[in-house]
Amino acid sequence: MHRDHRKGGQMLDADITAPPVTPARAGLGKASYLALALLTLIYLCSSIDRMIISTIAEPLKRDFGLSDTQLGVLTGLFFSMSFAVCGIPLGMLADRVNRPRLLAALLVIWSALTFASSAAQSYFMLALARIGVGGSEAGASPTSMSIISDLFPPERRGVALSFFYMSTPIGTAIGLGLGGYLAAEFGWRTVFMVAGIPGLILAVLLLLFVKDPGRGNFESVGPVSAAVTADKPSLMAALRVLRDIPAIPLVMLAGMSLVVGQAGSHAFITPFLMRVHGITIAEAGIAGGMAQLVPGVLGVLAGGFLADRMARRGGGAGLFMIGVVMLVTAPTSIAAFLMPDWHVAMALLAFSNFMLALYYGTHFSMLLSLTPAWVRGTITGIHTVALTLMGYGAGPVITGAASDFYDRAGIANPLRWAEVTVCTMFLLAALFYFAAGLRVRHSHRSALR
Repeated sequence: MHRDHRKGGQMLDADITAPPVTPARAGLGKASYLALALLTLIYLCSSIDRMIISTIAEPLKRDFGLSDTQLGVLTGLFFSMSFAVCGIPLGMLADRVNRPRLLAALLVIWSALTFASSAAQSYFMLALARIGVGGSEAGASPTSMSIISDLFPPERRGVALSFFYMSTPIGTAIGLGLGGYLAAEFGWRTVFMVAGIPGLILAVLLLLFVKDPGRGNFESVGPVSAAVTADKPSLMAALRVLRDIPAIPLVMLAGMSLVVGQAGSHAFITPFLMRVHGITIAEAGIAGGMAQLVPGVLGVLAGGFLADRMARRGGGAGLFMIGVVMLVTAPTSIAAFLMPDWHVAMALLAFSNFMLALYYGTHFSMLLSLTPAWVRGTITGIHTVALTLMGYGAGPVITGAASDFYDRAGIANPLRWAEVTVCTMFLLAALFYFAAGLRVRHSHRSALR
């Protein structure tokens, strides 16, 4: 049982996850599904815009005379740092203003900057554009998830969020496939132009067809819901929520651990296949893409249905489920990198990727359900920044550093053992998920006494 810092009452994790009784639950209108479709297409554009800079890295290196260090900073650091700086402020803004209008404005900014990148005449101009793209895209996830949480009740959020995050593997595939084709046929500047146009169109559709839903539409009647409009959202208020609901930071730590393992192992799939198994870059690209795309889409969808089933059971069941999934994923991933035959290795990695994709629906659904509606944008912004910096930022660095360490130690196939090392992070993720589930179960049982 946690103390309610706003009203002096009691705030329970279970209060937030319990299904509310509301007429809105009787049926969801077409507007909710239309909004979800548009939000998914917008996030698809975001995923494509993130990926294309890596797809056209070699032409950029040649035309601007870049070193590999400059290329790495351009494709990763500039985007990640501006994303991290803007993520929390934009999440807080999503708690205060009209969310579809905010998202439309951000979409116009990053789409226009992507299009303008086609006219870049120097490394500096392209770097400024990437900084702007990263900063504006930082608001896409917290704003979209905040809207989705008010369009769908807890027991339907899993499928809704899984549909939303299905845009990530699809966007990655489009960025790699279509981006590579356009760059080869028409040049890298055309890639930026084509990638920037859809977002400008979607911004108009978003303003025309999506209204900002009421905040906390599906919240329980209790201390949290009673205070939804009582306080103005702020960073300090969000930090107090993290203090008073320990399950939330535990879920965040679980997600960071998972993404460190996921990003760290995936970043070196192609070098691993080439160095350890001796296949060509073309074969490695196709094998790695197929092992991630199809299992990823299927896993995201399956995870959404499982998340909704777990939400109806309550008591942190979904968190325990992901914990078990991580316990299966860790040895499967490790075994894949130890296989002597690359066909078997990729089959195991495909299964591992399916298991990893199951987490999207339950993880984000539980995060939203545990978080009071009035600070969802801010909390989601904090979570997104943490995943970007500690997960997608640190994961590949850990793998690379481990490979260098094993190489200096004289160990054969150092990258293989680096991949094995980073995959142990899935075990740490399992521990955090189990801890979060126990916190939610304890609060749920306390509320029933």
